[in-house]
Amino acid sequence: NTAVGHQAGLSLTTASNCTLVGAGAGDAITTATRSTCIGAAAGGAITSGSFNSCFGWSAGGSLTTDTGVVAFGDAALSDAADGAANNATAIGQGALGRITLAGGGCASTVAIGNNAARFIADGTTNCTAAVSGTYIGTGVRVSANGGVTNEIAIGNLAIADGTNTTVIGNTSTTQARIRGATFLSTGANGQSTQFGQSTTLLTGLTGATVTATNLIPANS
Repeated sequence: NTAVGHQAGLSLTTASNCTLVGAGAGDAITTATRSTCIGAAAGGAITSGSFNSCFGWSAGGSLTTDTGVVAFGDAALSDAADGAANNATAIGQGALGRITLAGGGCASTVAIGNNAARFIADGTTNCTAAVSGTYIGTGVRVSANGGVTNEIAIGNLAIADGTNTTVIGNTSTTQARIRGATFLSTGANGQSTQFGQSTTLLTGLTGATVTATNLIPANS
């Protein structure tokens, strides 16, 4: 182990392969292995949680037995209760900063951006739970507290729409472009809804009518 700073690694007993830098960094670690905490109070409550990486003031500051956590940024995942953040990734100042154990915490959730997933839709109420979600963008918000799982929201100030939904863009978005064939859904027998384009160049436009071919793609 490497410990640098006032009371960094203060409680180490059988922990191994930990790097702790900063005042109070990892100061509660006893048996954790392969954890890296850099910054004042970073990973300050971790005891036996292993394979964690916490960078920034109070990053991962309340984690105790959680494992596989990445918290990068001032106060990122700073308030997560014990067991609430296994395999979570929070990158950005305040990202997932107010998660608690309620509703399962934020296990396997990814939040990238300053204050990403810190608030729910109203923009003022702290987000306390968001399980297996993906939130990318400055200030991107979780739809609601309690029971929300597998929602995706991408965009600055984007607001997620609930369990098993995907939102791209915010309320100011006026146009979206998706390159290539776009499949909306696939059914049990392989059927799908797809957007596409077909074009035919017409020449020799004389007379009352001209017949155009190949305007309906095969299998439509």
